[in-house]
Amino acid sequence: MAALAAYGLLRVLAEEGVGAGLSFADPRGRPVARLHLPEGWEEERLLGFLENHTRRIGPERFGLPPRKEKKANRKGKKQPPGEGENQPQGKEAKEGKKLYTPGEVRARLASGDQASPFLLAYVNPWWEPKGQTIRSPLDTSSGNQNFWSFLWSRLDLVKKYPMRPVFRRALFKSVILPPDPLLREEDPGHPLFGDEVPDLKWHPVRKRESADQAELADEEKKELTLRVSPGALLLALEALPFYPFPLGRSSLPLGFARERGGKGRSLLLLPTSEHPVDVELLKALIALAPHLKLKGRTSDLTVWASPLNRDGRNDYPCFLQALPFT
Repeated sequence: MAALAAYGLLRVLAEEGVGAGLSFADPRGRPVARLHLPEGWEEERLLGFLENHTRRIGPERFGLPPRKEKKANRKGKKQPPGEGENQPQGKEAKEGKKLYTPGEVRARLASGDQASPFLLAYVNPWWEPKGQTIRSPLDTSSGNQNFWSFLWSRLDLVKKYPMRPVFRRALFKSVILPPDPLLREEDPGHPLFGDEVPDLKWHPVRKRESADQAELADEEKKELTLRVSPGALLLALEALPFYPFPLGRSSLPLGFARERGGKGRSLLLLPTSEHPVDVELLKALIALAPHLKLKGRTSDLTVWASPLNRDGRNDYPCFLQALPFT
């Protein structure tokens, strides 16, 4: 999660014309991201930049489908977020929440849609084996869950709360997970302490052994729910375009590999460099990461692999702790 957030931050800065670089201290041990900014970019300026970026972005940036209005339940109350919103219906519900077909993505790419970099990271638009849509492993939705409702809920959250303190803690205090008892007393509803909206499972803390633990998760909501910082998650979402599907018959996006000679779990690859890299070099390193396996770790570059836990039929898909890709 920390690496994806750092990647996303670099991409957002580059998109706005800010010449930044990204390196990792101790890239072979416990990497810590270091952002290299032009002169005059101190902490407050960066936080202000991110706060303004958060205010400006909308669903069109991520290519989200039109939002369906909330429906009233039998008691006349509107359903809570994530229930009745952006939920697939009929055939779509039976096909794994396929809200965009490869053909639809190709059409949007041809039209120059601003969300094209994200659309390429959701599904493979170039290949439909036996009519099936190939979704990115980064889509960790399963069962009745919906990837689009995850994204909508994140946007709702960051629009609702002041994000400067959230970004400050994620970027400058390395706080990716809650809690902070002092701030909790001041504002128990602040997203730093977790929330009740759906979450992407891009951090090992979200791992559950099986669907049998769903009841336990509901009980945990009465206490503090460990959810990843919305600031870190928003930046991690901005890293999705680094992992697009390439042309051809590929079951995995660029920047992914498989365990056990191509027959095991999907591996999300995360290169960390001791030397500052710009957004274009980072993009190249991610695309080449599967081919850097034999070289292993060097003194200045390490490729880390985070496996997607989805071994059992009832397993919740979740990315686990990253280890060196060897």
